[in-house]
Amino acid sequence: MTITQATRSCSPSCFYKLDRIEKSRLCKRFVDFGKKISNGYTECIAKYTLFSFRLGRSIGNDIFSFSNDKMKNTIKNISKLHSSLSTDRYQKSTILSLVASEFSPSQLSSFGFEFSRTQFNTAKQKASEDQFTLGDYQRHIPKSRSAVGQTVVDLVKSYLRCYSQQSSIKERRVDGDEDSDGL
Repeated sequence: MTITQATRSCSPSCFYKLDRIEKSRLCKRFVDFGKKISNGYTECIAKYTLFSFRLGRSIGNDIFSFSNDKMKNTIKNISKLHSSLSTDRYQKSTILSLVASEFSPSQLSSFGFEFSRTQFNTAKQKASEDQFTLGDYQRHIPKSRSAVGQTVVDLVKSYLRCYSQQSSIKERRVDGDEDSDGL
């Protein structure tokens, strides 16, 4: 079968009937045509056709799922790591950011990722900023919830001692405090 016959035929198996040289020539013509219509940006047109264009998405997903088992296994491992983190949203979005810029939410869901739209958007933002670290995160704790220092505790106790009135109830210890005045 010649290249011309293969390009005119509608049978999907005709490409596989070509010999190696004819397949290479046909692929070269395909790539050259892609370069021509994309003004030299063949990669962009191929990505759009395979992953964004409605009719090409299923082809792109099929190509991806069969072509690179190592990458697929790596993404599944990242998915397992992501799902194992149950409480720390910061870490989950950081793990998700490893793949969020390369895949759509539906593609990631097909790999087993579970995430909210907000978490996905946060992950995409982290990926665009190349923010992939887990160690330098410091959670913001408002002053109203931060721990009180010992000097403040001592000051409150001394204030209470000075300005408290004696109770008719017998003295008792409060939470391990061994002061004789019950404070």
